[in-house]
Amino acid sequence: MQPSFLTILRNFNQSAYGELYATSLNMWKVNKITGIGLNNFEKMCKNEKLFNQFHKNFGCGVHPHNYYIQALTETGLIGLILFIFLIILFFYNCINSKTNEMKIIGIVTLFVLFWPLMSTGSFLKNWNMIFICYLIGIIFGFKTKNIIFKDN
Repeated sequence: MQPSFLTILRNFNQSAYGELYATSLNMWKVNKITGIGLNNFEKMCKNEKLFNQFHKNFGCGVHPHNYYIQALTETGLIGLILFIFLIILFFYNCINSKTNEMKIIGIVTLFVLFWPLMSTGSFLKNWNMIFICYLIGIIFGFKTKNIIFKDN
């Protein structure tokens, strides 16, 4: 059973998330510039004894459970900077949208998807990427075509 949010925050270092984040950040320290490689988190976590000390209570996860930490761990500083730049570009497109409705929908959607302090699924391994790409496509489509919120 999943503990409450406040319980996790009070004991973050001993929580599954705390262990995953500690493991992730220590993996990143091995190769700070380019990371450990896309989708290599689980492999490194299970096969490298160096990282066993960081996940004593909950074992290895399949991914870090945070998009930003995943980008940092798997693609290093270069990938994290590119990832953040991409998110800024999405916000920029929403802010410069032709209608207020699109601005609101786009910004709220992006905040929900990319809030940095929440636990997330893997960016690459499951339905998250399909959902994110779909919404980003809609955002760019509204920006350029103004499809739904067309003034008569």
